[in-house]
Amino acid sequence: MFLLGLVHIYTYLAVTLKPDKMRGIKKDKVGNELHIVKKGIYLTLYLRLKTENRMRKLGRINTSRKIFYINRTREKHLFRKLNAYGLSYEVIKEAKTFDQIRLKDEYSEWLIPKEWILETDNKEFLNFQNSGGFELQAFLTLEAIKQFKTQDR
Repeated sequence: MFLLGLVHIYTYLAVTLKPDKMRGIKKDKVGNELHIVKKGIYLTLYLRLKTENRMRKLGRINTSRKIFYINRTREKHLFRKLNAYGLSYEVIKEAKTFDQIRLKDEYSEWLIPKEWILETDNKEFLNFQNSGGFELQAFLTLEAIKQFKTQDR
């Protein structure tokens, strides 16, 4: 398997790097890089695509609450054709450090169980800019996740 679970990377970081601010990098089979920065109880995840020269922040994990916090801007991130948000499927599938995803945009907030994302048929897979790896995205429609809405903003 090309992607270690985040718990394995977290354990690697704890053993090999300074405990106050640790950094780890994991490459997938096509050369994309998942960067993980640990500071206190938080793991911040960044994605650097092989074809780009910038890092994309995927979100931040609170390891004590086991929640992956993802912030989005609807105008920029909502895939209009599906009326859906895309989440990095490989990160969600392999993760051991969170059980829920708190997805938030400027209009609403949802607390979505990780298991629901993995098990539901209410998702569509799309792969942008490369052929696999970390960038495989599971798109969840606003209609499908409305059951997990915690508040309107």
